[in-house]
Amino acid sequence: MSSFFVPYDGYQPKNNEWNGYSVILPCISVGNVPQLSIDLLINRFLTNCNRSTDSSDLELIGYLDSPYVRPFAGPDPFRLDGSLLSTSLQVFVSKSKKLILIQQRSPIYKEYRDQFYQQILQWLSCHRFELIIVLSSTFDQFLAPEFVNDDQEGIPIRYLSNNLKKETESFLNEKLAIKPVMKVDPESMRPSDNGKIHLPGSGSARSFLRFGGRLLVEQPILCLVMYCSEGDNRYHSVYLANKIAKIINDDDASKNHRWQEPFSWRMMFGEEPPPEIY
Repeated sequence: MSSFFVPYDGYQPKNNEWNGYSVILPCISVGNVPQLSIDLLINRFLTNCNRSTDSSDLELIGYLDSPYVRPFAGPDPFRLDGSLLSTSLQVFVSKSKKLILIQQRSPIYKEYRDQFYQQILQWLSCHRFELIIVLSSTFDQFLAPEFVNDDQEGIPIRYLSNNLKKETESFLNEKLAIKPVMKVDPESMRPSDNGKIHLPGSGSARSFLRFGGRLLVEQPILCLVMYCSEGDNRYHSVYLANKIAKIINDDDASKNHRWQEPFSWRMMFGEEPPPEIY
């Protein structure tokens, strides 16, 4: 699988170097909330981005080369006139946080979705990660009304998992108010123990878990699912990033005022309409 991960500047992880690390990766899904949350995490920890904390040691170490993902290249998303090239699948590592962030900026070819997840899971299986966190989002209109406001801030997040430790489940449920995804009756869309998991717009989240159960027999996988709608989801992204920060024990970053929007977000929805049209 060495050809799948392409290191920059000759970087190559040593044997067992990433043992005990957590890895976070997004699914392209409703509102791009997973990608936006990854952007916040990268912008928080990235080296040489005018950070004043010693924990800002995140480095771009390489990219994932897959024929199943649409090719993409663009300018530095974090600094004006920066030298960082943005590509389809990039890998960032923080040694101080024992954390790997994978940013995906272009979609998987729909007909090759299963092949891609077999490919990336085989690469992940070469390392002994403490936790694999997958981020996804789904349409909030499919969440049963009685569960919409069970979170204190009224922004519902649910989770799916494989091989998750009991203490992690307790932390999610009791400390973060994140509950498992509920099964629903396919006709009434009401919660039902005999129903099905219904997550429209969630991208490849379930494919990742399905193949992960086969290829990552012992490694725990946590899939966080944000319920939202299309549109300006920056607030949702900050909210999800706060939850992730607590899961990876970065309490300093979990404070809202600590997050800084990346430079690339400034024109996310274009310029303001010209006043002459009113």
